[in-house]
Amino acid sequence: MRNKRYIYFDLLKIISAVFVIFNHSHQYLKGTGIWFNIFHMASFNIVKIAVPIFIMITGALMLKKKCTYEIILKKRILRVYIATFISTIVGCLFFKLSFFSTLLKTFFGAQTSVLYFLWYMYLLITLYLLTPILKRMIRGYKDKDYRTFFIIFIIIPSTIYFISNFFELVLVKYKLMENLFYQFLYLVYVGYFVFGYYISKKEIDMETNKKALICNFCAFMVGNIYLGIGFINNHDIVELFCTGITTAVMSMCTFISFKYYFGKLKYGNFFSKVIVNMSESSFGVYLMHLYVIEYLVNTKFIANLMSFNNLIGYGTLISITYFSLTLFFYLIRKIPIFRKIF
Repeated sequence: MRNKRYIYFDLLKIISAVFVIFNHSHQYLKGTGIWFNIFHMASFNIVKIAVPIFIMITGALMLKKKCTYEIILKKRILRVYIATFISTIVGCLFFKLSFFSTLLKTFFGAQTSVLYFLWYMYLLITLYLLTPILKRMIRGYKDKDYRTFFIIFIIIPSTIYFISNFFELVLVKYKLMENLFYQFLYLVYVGYFVFGYYISKKEIDMETNKKALICNFCAFMVGNIYLGIGFINNHDIVELFCTGITTAVMSMCTFISFKYYFGKLKYGNFFSKVIVNMSESSFGVYLMHLYVIEYLVNTKFIANLMSFNNLIGYGTLISITYFSLTLFFYLIRKIPIFRKIF
């Protein structure tokens, strides 16, 4: 077993990979009645922490390493670009898209790209480029400095973004999202990146964890209220972005609690090896999950299962998507060249 692995990182990556699959397939979760709608909204609220958690883990790992721009360009950014192009090629074949047009969009990171979920790859590239700057910036930071940093980079912009979305949701004719404060949106990702590093090297005591659990629950309830108002106004699940204050608080608190409960666990048995292999397949799962989802929902097996019982069918859809891709990337990563990419 490799040294300097953290079991709570691996557990969070596995959970986040499943959450990403749910987030991009929840439209297939169908049902009626108040309890079903509450369940759907609550689930949709929770899974939004996936991307922030991935960013926190990346920040925790990257900001601890020696990172020169030579290493970042050759090992990190090149890997991300190659993986993105492979996913795009699969997408072109699957959705019958124009190779030239789609690959061109992929190269330049165009927002008009049909493969919308790949936005995360360009965020990774940007955060990698910022890593040496952030390392210098936070060098010598005390707790007070970190708190100020998180207020500026997470709390303020995520609150502004959430309020802006809320006003647009309640007062439809007042569209506030496209104001100057919208540009603060990107600050939150930088905040997540540094927060993961900060918590990873901080001792979490029982009192801190209790506060995190309470804040997590409160943010969860506020997020549900937001989705509930949206459902009343739109008769459907409205978008809840991972840069809003409720998701930001839930993500940070979840990271803290996982560090508290699992931070001191050690690797060494068969179960831990399974966790590591599942965790290491998460990047590949993210890159290919959409294609597997779209394929499965058009099969007779899933269609019949969803017709019989939507919850069972939907649970089967997520399970097959996750475990089939995890097994596929476990096997393909046995080949050295693919291990460097995925």
